[in-house]
Amino acid sequence: MKTLLYFEEYVSPLSKKLQERNDIFLIKIRLINSLVRNFTLEEIGDTSVKTYVFDNSKTADFNLEIHKIKNWIDYHNYKIDYFLNDSEYYLEYANKIARALNLDSLSEEQVRWVRDKVDMKKKFNEIGMKTVDYAPVESKEDIKKFF
Repeated sequence: MKTLLYFEEYVSPLSKKLQERNDIFLIKIRLINSLVRNFTLEEIGDTSVKTYVFDNSKTADFNLEIHKIKNWIDYHNYKIDYFLNDSEYYLEYANKIARALNLDSLSEEQVRWVRDKVDMKKKFNEIGMKTVDYAPVESKEDIKKFF
């Protein structure tokens, strides 16, 4: 069975469906700063899925937190095959964690492409994926000109 490390910003239809699957071993990673804001007490206390809470507070040391999660993974003998993040808000941070864990993830450059929709569409077109017409917009006049 393959193991998926899923970065969960909040409980979503996707995270619920992943949790229902029997063909993958699901491990969730959540950020400490998003717990109170995005999860109910019941969701925080749910032990049906292995969940690691990563400390992303302002006083946390990223490298120390990576060391802690690596120890947690080793302690439980987990072999993570895949990483999935569907949080655009935490896209950069989630992929930084995945890179530090040596998992396939987006590079810093790829994260920038996803964040900047014009750059993303340019890149899609470069690799042969056609996108809808687009234009950079910085003012209402730019919008009027485009339409």
